[in-house]
Amino acid sequence: MDGDTTCMVCPAAVFRGKVNFSSCGQSKSSLKGGSDGMLVIECKRRPELGNFEPTIKYSQCPIWLDTGNGFIMKEE
Repeated sequence: MDGDTTCMVCPAAVFRGKVNFSSCGQSKSSLKGGSDGMLVIECKRRPELGNFEPTIKYSQCPIWLDTGNGFIMKEE
C-alpha cells in the first residue's frame, strides 16, 4: 500500500451507514449513495474517532508504518 491509500480499504475499517456492496469497483462518489445515506466507517483500532468518512490516508494514520517500500499495519 502507498501513502495515498485511504482507510476505505483498511482491514481495521468497519463499515457503517448505508453501504451498497454491489457497487464494488466503482468510484467512491458512487458508493456514497447520494442523499439517501453516507458511507462512513468506524476504526476498530481507533474507536475515539467515532464514525467518519473513509478519507484518512495511510500516511496520515498512526496505525500504519512507512517502511520505505510501502506501508504496513503496526502490531497491536
